[in-house]
Amino acid sequence: MKNRIIAVKDKIADLIKGGFLYILVGNTLTKMLTFISSIIIVRLVSKEEFAYLSYSDNLYLYVIAISGFGMSSAILKYCGPQYKKEEDKAYFNLAIKGGFLVEFILSALIVLYVRIANIPFPEAKGLVNMMILYPAMNYVVATFQSYARAWFDNKVYAWIGFLQSAIALAAGIVFVKCIGIYGMVFARYISMCICCIAGGSFVKKKIEKSKIVKIEYREKKKFISLSLSFMFASLFSMIMPINETFLINHILRDEIISSNYKVAMLIPSQTIFISNSIGIYFFPILNQIENKKHLWKTIKRIEVLSVFLIGLITIVGIIFFPYVIKYVYGEKYIECIGLSNIYWIVYGINSGFRLIALNLIPAFADAKVSALVSIGSALMHAIACYLIVPTYGVYGAAMVLGIVYFITGCIYWIYIYKYCKNCGCMDRI
Repeated sequence: MKNRIIAVKDKIADLIKGGFLYILVGNTLTKMLTFISSIIIVRLVSKEEFAYLSYSDNLYLYVIAISGFGMSSAILKYCGPQYKKEEDKAYFNLAIKGGFLVEFILSALIVLYVRIANIPFPEAKGLVNMMILYPAMNYVVATFQSYARAWFDNKVYAWIGFLQSAIALAAGIVFVKCIGIYGMVFARYISMCICCIAGGSFVKKKIEKSKIVKIEYREKKKFISLSLSFMFASLFSMIMPINETFLINHILRDEIISSNYKVAMLIPSQTIFISNSIGIYFFPILNQIENKKHLWKTIKRIEVLSVFLIGLITIVGIIFFPYVIKYVYGEKYIECIGLSNIYWIVYGINSGFRLIALNLIPAFADAKVSALVSIGSALMHAIACYLIVPTYGVYGAAMVLGIVYFITGCIYWIYIYKYCKNCGCMDRI
């Protein structure tokens, strides 16, 4: 027993020394600020205005999920101290320029869509127009964070994320009180500009003296292929709740229902940051493990850590979040307590069971596997949602999402098990 306690203490010490604490605390503070921001914005604007902002955010989430064709994630495997600085600089430049262009073009298409389509909330058109640069700038910030992670600088990664949320919160309060819901868009732009300056300063220290080299066509093709694999895996994973929101808005066409739904799922969905924090930290570590037996043991330990953290947060959320809704969001949102409890369970399954496997597979196996399963699950979810929501409303949507998360989580873990078994690492497990 004493040896086990010592072993656990050593593991915790290793995680802290390796920088996991920076990622976890940074992401925790970021999500806390997001939570505080949601409370303040909800209280400062009407349910209708909040629905318009949520609708605009939902449209642009499709663009954000594309993530510059996944190039911001691909630099985790192509940049860092283990590569020549010239190559490091070349791939970073390719990712940030190419990804920005992709995000801007797709955002322009969103603006065109709301002008010609019969959208459920026409009053949201002004917000959509103002937010045209939001996905592209958000992508640049995310790329700076990925680059910092590739260099194992978890402190910079966490600092950029915290800075973005803190400034958006502070500026959001001021601007929303002055000019209404449009002030939130201005606040986001200000926070992203400051984060771009901070991220650019970090990158400049790493590559400013490096020569500019041209990436060979074959290598560029490999980079883009990996980027697309990351994109499809992430896109069709993220797209399920985005599709859910889109279908609820377009099928039910009710500002009150949309606002209640947004409040009910907003905080439970933030448990994803725990899984992402774990994935972000362990991805480059797993990428360097060649011994498959050691790989399997490490993955199991990661999953135990994830289940413990997410399980604890889910239980606490189910017990206390109804009081948060009642006394913090206000009496006008009390009717969404039951729905929020369902979403705590749904996102507990997603964050504690499914996402860990999805995020880690590309580190040691073929990223196309994650992409293919994600595509299939997204199509299955969209069809089921389309059929269920007209009859069972938001409760039916939550149930469908939970079932799909569980099924795809099982598929990912079966793949990991078979991958390790085929590699001969399961003989004594």
